[in-house]
Amino acid sequence: GVNCPPMRVVWWGTIDKLGRLPRWPEDRFHILDGERVLAEWLAQCDDRGGMVVNGVRREICFSFFSHRWERPAKAMGANYEVGGFAHPDTEDHKKATMLATYGRRGACSVFQDVVFDYYFFVDHACIHQDDNVAKFAGVMALPMQVSVCIELIFYDSRTAAYEARGWTRVE
Repeated sequence: GVNCPPMRVVWWGTIDKLGRLPRWPEDRFHILDGERVLAEWLAQCDDRGGMVVNGVRREICFSFFSHRWERPAKAMGANYEVGGFAHPDTEDHKKATMLATYGRRGACSVFQDVVFDYYFFVDHACIHQDDNVAKFAGVMALPMQVSVCIELIFYDSRTAAYEARGWTRVE
């Protein structure tokens, strides 16, 4: 097997309930093991790969969320608790709102007759943010994370340049 961090995902309903993007590790109880999610889905789904979620028949979809972080770090060596670390979303949580809305709709322009149950790979939630070794391992595993997702979501915030960033080009 591949020796890398587990695939972590965040269910759209969790983002909707929190009203923000969760952060690893302090929000780890809101972040799911992708392999376990998929195994549980396969154990419960119908013969076409779907199941009823909140009264609607849905099919599972892992989506990789590629974006530019909105708020840069305020100072070298800053820490998250005092608000100095970079943050991926705006103060009004526009990315979280978009992902929750996208998930609630469950729509996809390619498969118009299917409603999806979205699980998102979001770096802030799915890569360790405090342990530098674990963070490096998570970043190195990004190609694997992308490869197991059904779709890639490229988010253009219109407030933070996306294309000029080297890492977003790799994604």
